[in-house]
Amino acid sequence: MGFFSFRCRACSGSLLSEYATHSQNNWMTDAVIVDAVEGKLVTTSSGTYDGYGRIEDEDIDYEQGAPLLHLACFEALPDTAVIFAERESLHAGDQGFFFDEGTYDYDAPEAGTEQALAFFATGIVREAVDAVRAYVLRGDEVALPAYLLDVRGRLDAIGAMSHADAYVRTRPDQLCYDCDNFGQLLEQLTRHQSARHPNPPEDPT
Repeated sequence: MGFFSFRCRACSGSLLSEYATHSQNNWMTDAVIVDAVEGKLVTTSSGTYDGYGRIEDEDIDYEQGAPLLHLACFEALPDTAVIFAERESLHAGDQGFFFDEGTYDYDAPEAGTEQALAFFATGIVREAVDAVRAYVLRGDEVALPAYLLDVRGRLDAIGAMSHADAYVRTRPDQLCYDCDNFGQLLEQLTRHQSARHPNPPEDPT
């Protein structure tokens, strides 16, 4: 198998190949697999993502996946945010390599800052929109009810729902023409998928 990658559960950006980064975004090659232990978010493996499903000595199965974060995103999350370990990361359509210039011109998030909360909220909203669209097109990407609960849970766990609402309001051209908050966006997306798939498949996970 060639290049493949996964989306970080916190910012939704891909785990990048080191051959596709520059000085501003090279932090996006450092990744961790996370788990919940005694109510705390912890890492079980960490290192540089090689672009082929390996973090140091840990192989990540393409089909089974794993809950993955950029190391910098993990360090910026509260250790009580165990929901980030509860589902595997989505596959990255750009494979961590094939993306337009400027796509990932991001500075690393800093713990305890509004910048980090806004960064995570924006990423999670974008991920939700992409995931629902994929489900509508193929019917097999995610089971929407469980997935959307997870989306809300991640935002609530880090106190970023207000940032998600603000992002929805400032980007109506790409997200929703008449939504004032993230909840309304989710309702609109859910109505759309229900109309297309009145009997969605069970969550494969």
